[in-house]
Amino acid sequence: MRKLMVTLCLMLGLSLSQPLQALSYDDIQARGEIAIAVYRDFPPYSFTDENGEPAGIDIELAKALAHGLGVKLDLRWMTPDETVDDDMRNYLWKG
Repeated sequence: MRKLMVTLCLMLGLSLSQPLQALSYDDIQARGEIAIAVYRDFPPYSFTDENGEPAGIDIELAKALAHGLGVKLDLRWMTPDETVDDDMRNYLWKG
């Protein structure tokens, strides 16, 4: 289950790093950064805590993924649309 979650996070991060073009592991390593989109104000998954720091389950997964890859994490906060399909389309196509 954990491998599946890491794989899904990696796929999401790769697809969000550059719209409509997945980056290879080597490309991510060369950039030294992975961009991962998370919903704004969506506890317990992703939100900012009382100190203004990113917190939540999705944030911890993103941090673990970036740490495991040895790269910097670029969190991309997004506001949810009507459906997840809309969210993916908006984020991927509109950047």
